[in-house]
Amino acid sequence: MSSAKQKCPICYHLNDVSIYVTGQKAKCEKCGILFEVKRSESFDERMNAHQAQQQEVRGGGAEGEKKETLIYLDIPRINGYEIVGLIGKGGMGSVYKAKQLSLNRLVAIKVLKKEFQEQKDFILRFNREAEVLARLSHPNIVPIIDKGVQDGNFFFVMEYIDGETLRQKLKKGKLPFEEVIKYTLQILRAISFAHNHNVIHRDLKPENILIDKAGNVRIADFGLADIVGDNKDYSLTGSGMAMGTAHYMAPEQRRDAKRVDRRADIFSLGITLYEMLTGEIPQGNFKRVYQLRMDINPAIDEIIEKAISTKPQDRFQSAEEMANAIRAAITSQDKKETLGPERIEEIGQEVFEVKPRPLSEAAEERKKRLLVFGAISAIIIVSIISFVIWLIRHS
Repeated sequence: MSSAKQKCPICYHLNDVSIYVTGQKAKCEKCGILFEVKRSESFDERMNAHQAQQQEVRGGGAEGEKKETLIYLDIPRINGYEIVGLIGKGGMGSVYKAKQLSLNRLVAIKVLKKEFQEQKDFILRFNREAEVLARLSHPNIVPIIDKGVQDGNFFFVMEYIDGETLRQKLKKGKLPFEEVIKYTLQILRAISFAHNHNVIHRDLKPENILIDKAGNVRIADFGLADIVGDNKDYSLTGSGMAMGTAHYMAPEQRRDAKRVDRRADIFSLGITLYEMLTGEIPQGNFKRVYQLRMDINPAIDEIIEKAISTKPQDRFQSAEEMANAIRAAITSQDKKETLGPERIEEIGQEVFEVKPRPLSEAAEERKKRLLVFGAISAIIIVSIISFVIWLIRHS
């Protein structure tokens, strides 16, 4: 007999709930809290069949051997949609892959966590994310389709993006220079649009950047977004929720997340750009990109350093300004131009004349630097010796 398991909503320990039925309270074997058991038979059957099939593919096991199937039983039921799998879990909710029955298409459904469904601050913040997505209709931002509440479950439905997160791509290794530039410019398109609609993302990082099968960027997870000029109280103070992700947060956001502007997103993108090029997070006295990759123009380092400046006033003041700097660094002279808010909509879709430095050119440039340094050092040494000789003769 298969044993049904359910995750504790607090410590995520998998508990055996085989002897319980939906609605009963079970005690977590690890942390001891009571949680409500929820059994979804149709989903259980699909998971059992899938895992049985997987075991057959792997060669199965001895006849009569006890099989233990891990089943996710906290699956919500939402009219008009059939949940087919779990995409991922975040701080406030879970995202499920589902089929929209009326149109026979795949969608993604975000559902607020059970433990937050009676907490006003979290409900407001969750509804706020849906509101933000509704006002941001843009090809590089994941669009919202529907929103509602059913059986106490707060949810909203988004387009399903068939692809992977930028984090998943980075785990495979450093990205080609041309690919990094394309993604960066498309991210700039998205946040420029959001900023011009008074929305600050506040949690830009590889996990929240999706890349579809066509290689296009889709920005997701506006759960921590701020709407500039909105005086409604959506504070999560005292809830224990971190307002951002440490490595990608601008210094001013660490101090007071409620008082940041678009330049906080520029900082986060600067960190992400460095990580895409090097596979590392810039911390402390970090190495410049050109020291780690000889095919990268040093001008890219200047862009990154400006984007992640400690003081907001020292950074790029807008996504458009950063896009201009990148275009100037990678394009030939006849393609350099200044972009206004209306022109930035075109970047990331054009075919750029991207010119990574050849290894021979990079080596030659390094040799020139060494020669210049050597010449300057020689001049200084000769000057010191001459001065010493002059002192000896006139003493």
